[in-house]
Amino acid sequence: MSMYWIVRLYLKRLANITSILLVLGIVYYSLSPSTTPAMTYSLFIFILAFPLSSMAFKNTVFELKNPVSRIEYSLAMMISYLIALLIPLVPLVLSKHFLSAVLVVVSGVSAGLFFGSMGLGPKLSLAPPILFILTFVSLLRLPPLLSTWNPLLSSYRGVFYQLISTGIYSSLYFVVMKKREWRA
Repeated sequence: MSMYWIVRLYLKRLANITSILLVLGIVYYSLSPSTTPAMTYSLFIFILAFPLSSMAFKNTVFELKNPVSRIEYSLAMMISYLIALLIPLVPLVLSKHFLSAVLVVVSGVSAGLFFGSMGLGPKLSLAPPILFILTFVSLLRLPPLLSTWNPLLSSYRGVFYQLISTGIYSSLYFVVMKKREWRA
């Protein structure tokens, strides 16, 4: 079992959601009155990443087969979620602020996988993105490094701060995944 196989497995599991989001993206782009439809749609995907990630961990005992390590399995899972949730942004590639929208989705996936791996259910996992949205404006006054815990704000501030935030949440995700129950 290689990392490639794990990525394919999770992409197959996420195929229906990716297809629905892709169709919604096309419809939203063609009907949206917004001047920045990619940013608005990426916020929707950012929020959706949290319950979607938590469903992957609900009542799951991960099966580990040689030669894949826990970190490789976790990385493959993260790659598949990134691919599955970035594909719906493709119809919006010509939209204004498209790259910022990609940053929003990337930060949502890393934070969503961390909170999902902590065992939050799909309903409770909506609390972190709502907190990130509600604290967005008030944290704008703080120095950028003090607000890297908010992945939404970090993606707004630019690539450097978004990389710090994504690194923090990805590291926490890998630590939690390393300590999860695994079946050999």
